[in-house]
Amino acid sequence: NPSPIDFAYTFEGHCQMGWSSMSPKVKPIIDNPYERLVVNIDEGNLGKVIEKLCMLSTYFTEEGTVSARYEYRRGELTVAIEDSGVGIDAQTLPHVFDRFVRNQKEELCGTGLDLPIVQSLVQQMGGTIEMESELGKGTTVWVSIPCEAKVIERRVV
Repeated sequence: NPSPIDFAYTFEGHCQMGWSSMSPKVKPIIDNPYERLVVNIDEGNLGKVIEKLCMLSTYFTEEGTVSARYEYRRGELTVAIEDSGVGIDAQTLPHVFDRFVRNQKEELCGTGLDLPIVQSLVQQMGGTIEMESELGKGTTVWVSIPCEAKVIERRVV
């Protein structure tokens, strides 16, 4: 259900909701480069995606940083969630969007449904989701959603 929303205004709130149970040893970083960015997008589902990805980033990061940033370019909103957590091994990474994934030690990674649900929501909005990770170094997830910008006002640095 796309509708006009000032994403610059709502972005930080979604990140904070996802990071609400973060360890005190983790530093959150939010990069919001826009004063106003009104885009025609499904804010409810995109908000769920951001909150879930932020929650997962803190779940696997006991100390270090978690960060969130976004950019609007050529009809597409791209959100990146990054952490300095435990990361994902190379054998498990290609399967993270499958249900009930187990790592190399045959341990269930979370409930097994979070990332498949996130992927489904992203695809329903016509978008894509990509993940890059290295064991022991952290994970970055990019979500790109096609949308039309109504107002673009970048922050003055």
